[in-house]
Amino acid sequence: MVIIKMRGSNHSKDIREYVITDKGLVLIDPRETEYSKLTTGAPDVVSRLEESSPEPKATKAK
Repeated sequence: MVIIKMRGSNHSKDIREYVITDKGLVLIDPRETEYSKLTTGAPDVVSRLEESSPEPKATKAK
């Protein structure tokens, strides 16, 4: 396998998973992540996944 690094160009920055099968290389869809700069060793959080909080329950007024 040969990996070519490309710096300073407008290339895809997606992180892709691949599987090597007996039929060849299969690319999996790009991964979605809440981080940027994962391959630098010092990733930054881009956004937080919002945790679903329970809806407040209505109470009857006395």
